Formats: sequence, structure tokens, C-alpha cells
Amino acid sequence: LECNISIDVTRRWDAFLVDPEKDGEVIHEIDITELDSNTKSMLYVPEFFFDPGFYKLRYNVNMSAPTARPPMFHRKWVDTFIEIKPSLIIPQMSEGAQSRVTRGFPQMLALNPANYSINPDDPDDMEFEITWYCRRVGTGEQIDRSLPHDQQPLVSPMYSRLKDLPGILAQGRKFDSKDYLAKEKAYDEGGCFGTGPGRINLTAGHLEWSTLVFFKPNETYEVLVHIDKGDRPPSWGAIQLVLLEQVPPSVNVRCQTEKLCYPFEPIGQKINPVRVGLTGICSENCDGDLVYTWEIIGMDNETEVPLEDAPQYLVGANELKMALSDDFFKVYYPMFGDFIAKLTVTNEYGVSGVSDLFLHVNKPPQDGTCSFGPHEGRALLDKFTASCSGWTDPEGFNIEFFAFWMRNMESDVLTFLTYGPDHTVHLLLPFGDFLIGADIKDKEGATTRINMTRIVTRLPTRTEFEEYLNDRSLDNADAAGDQAKMNQMSQAITSLMNARLQDDYENEIEIDCNNT
Repeated sequence: LECNISIDVTRRWDAFLVDPEKDGEVIHEIDITELDSNTKSMLYVPEFFFDPGFYKLRYNVNMSAPTARPPMFHRKWVDTFIEIKPSLIIPQMSEGAQSRVTRGFPQMLALNPANYSINPDDPDDMEFEITWYCRRVGTGEQIDRSLPHDQQPLVSPMYSRLKDLPGILAQGRKFDSKDYLAKEKAYDEGGCFGTGPGRINLTAGHLEWSTLVFFKPNETYEVLVHIDKGDRPPSWGAIQLVLLEQVPPSVNVRCQTEKLCYPFEPIGQKINPVRVGLTGICSENCDGDLVYTWEIIGMDNETEVPLEDAPQYLVGANELKMALSDDFFKVYYPMFGDFIAKLTVTNEYGVSGVSDLFLHVNKPPQDGTCSFGPHEGRALLDKFTASCSGWTDPEGFNIEFFAFWMRNMESDVLTFLTYGPDHTVHLLLPFGDFLIGADIKDKEGATTRINMTRIVTRLPTRTEFEEYLNDRSLDNADAAGDQAKMNQMSQAITSLMNARLQDDYENEIEIDCNNT
């Protein structure tokens, strides 16, 4: 038997589409050879690579030594099953995804969820079934989402008024809305059109209305859409319309960087509590020099709380573009979990238009603990265990990411040791004084950082270090495909190269001296 030989180790992932109704019977194999991680210990599959369905993933390890006596050939594999589900449609009522807009009576309102909503799985597949609803805000009206569409009250916009629109527009600023409504003598039963809340008699995926079709000004209306793709649960989106007597500038508000904002059902955008930039767009009645004013309002349940000191934490509070600074969130979050970013644009006639963006702060993981041990040990040679448990996402998403790190207390440099879905890991540390911690991150990027412990690792003896190098531990980690362990070993070995390692006999002399 020859033991002093080299063994070739190869790793490979296979993927199969399976039928869950037939105990995982393979339908056909999926070619994943184009993935760089196909031959690594951890498979990384980019988004949209797999279509929706059930899959079996197989990890193969082959060990071979054909020149050995006797030759050695070993193969092992293990299977796991995953389900890929279609992503929910992300509703967006208009360009910019603002949550509340201000319009005059009358003024144009254009909404196009069929065009601006997002299918995360295929941006070109925009075949949606859209059902429209409308209610009046502030009167306790609600849309019962549990009822089927055909059981909802059907309401129609006041299209009959459109015959009066040319004459109203000809009057310009002289139009008296109160006199117009008094002559009409319409009875108000609530809702957007005076007939109560309900499903709008509209089948198109977009609308472009004069606000004259709404019952009266000086009210806030909410237009909602139910978006159904058929192959996934439906989504709801909404936008609020503040209807004024005068015609103000038409203003839209949006996030400067779309990837930092996520649509929040049924209305608004979800953000992480870090610096976020917003921008406004004035598209109508933007005459002369415009004055911009940003205001941030905190939401306490359904009560709006003006934050009078917030402007000092805004970058560009009187400009078209504005950013919520990191300090803003340090002061006001988590005191408030929801905010309204309000942009007021005033034109040369002193008429102001307002657009609001509801901001829901994505709450980071909570209620968990992290531990580390043992609290002393040798650099490189001793194994340490870090573990996190009990973490939950307040929004109900899975916790998908644990990153364990060390901060060098001398240089203040933070280094990630390992990161991924594993909540318990075994670590090797370099020589030095370190703060050990963990980052727990949810699906949408909200992170909780935990400091676990501070540890000063001991030096191994010269003999221990040389024995470790001679036993080919680094090669074994490479053969196993454990990239994180290889990085930890390399960092630890580097830290010991310039350290003064004691010989074993030096330790014995020191012990003898202490006993004398």
C-alpha cells in the first residue's frame, strides 16, 4: 500500500428539473456548465437562471489516484431540492412611483400601471390583468380586498362633466368651482365620484382623466389597482390624489437611485435606513422661477407628525434634488418607521403643487443572539465557533445572509472571515487583538451588526507552526473547495511569518525559572 501519493479531487454540480407530484422524478437535466461556480463547493446561481419550477441539485466529489498501488477511485454525491417561484409584480402607478400627487380642479391626471409596473422575472412580459378601485381618504372608507371583483360595487367617473371642460379652461383662473358645483346640485354619497367607494368601470391598463370627473376639490382620493398575472399571487398598488380648487404646478417625486428603493404594497417605497436621494420633477404650470421646499413627516400609526428639525439633516432641503443623510436616520429611526417626503413647488403666481413619497423603512433582523467561543486560543491552530440563532425579519422575509468578521483593534481594519447562509461557522484567526462580530442581513439588504467578543490570540510555538505547515492543511482545504477556510488560513499564516515564535525549549526554561 503506497500512501505518499497525490490525489486528484474534482467537484461538479448537476441540476435537474423534477416533477414534485411524482416523488421528484427527473424530467430533464439542466445545463449549468456556463456557471463559474459549477466546479466549486458553493454553487452560485444568478437571478433568472432557472425558470419557475422544482429542481434537484446534485453535488459530486470525485477522488482519483490512478498511479497509486492499488489505484484509487472514489465518488460521492449528495442531493438537495429547491423550488423557484415567480416573483410578485411590483406595482407602479406612474413614472417616478410617487405616493401622493396634487392636482387642480380641473387638471390632467395620467396613471399607467400597465406600463410602469415591473415584472422582476421578465421586464418584457407586461401582460397583466388590471382592475381599478377608488375611495375617498379620511372618511373611513375601505376597499374590501377579500371580495371577488364581480361582487364589488361598480362606480363610474363623472364623464358627463367633460362637455363643460372647454368652457372651464377658457375661464382660466377665473373659474369658480364652488359656483359650478352648486349649480350641479349633485348628492354626495362618498367615494371618488359621489357614489361610494368601489371598483371603477374601467378595463384599460391606463387612464388619462381630467380631474373634473372626481366629485369635488378639497378632498384626497386614493386610486388603487389589483394586478393579476395568473401564475403568481396578485399585487396591489395605489396612489393618492390631493385635489385643490386652484391649478398648481404638476410635480412628481422619485428616488434618485431606483435600486435603493423597493415598492411597498399598497403604497409608497421601502428603503433601508441609510443615505437616500430623492428628486422632484415639475411637468406642468412650472412658470417662472420656482421655489422648492422639502418637508419630512414622521408617521405614528396613521398620525402625521411634522419633524421641525429634520431640514438640518437634509442635503438640499430647498433644491430640486434632496438626500436624507445617515444622521437623519440616527435621529428619527426607529422612533418612526414610516415617513412622508413632501416636495412643494411654488410658481411665479404663488400657486403651489405638492407631491409626496411615502417611505417605509425596511426593518433589520431582530430578536436573535450571536455567540463566539472559546474566548482564548492560538492563532492558526485552534478552531473557534461563531453562531447566530433566533433572528427574524419583521417584514416576514427569510434571513438569507450571515457575515462573520473581525476588526483589528490596532489598525481598525475590518475583515470578513466568511459570509453566506450558514448561521454557525468554524473559524481560524490570525495573531493579534480582534473584535469579533456578525452582520445579519435580510432579503432586501437591511442589516443588523452585532459585536460578539474581543479576543487576543496567542502565538503557537515554532515547532507547532512548522508541523502545521508540513501536514498540508492548506492543500487539503483547497482540495475540499473551502475558499473561506483557505482565506482564513492564509491570513493567519501571513500574520505569523513576521512574528517571533518561541521554541519549545524556551517555554521549558521559562517554566523552570518560574518554579525556581
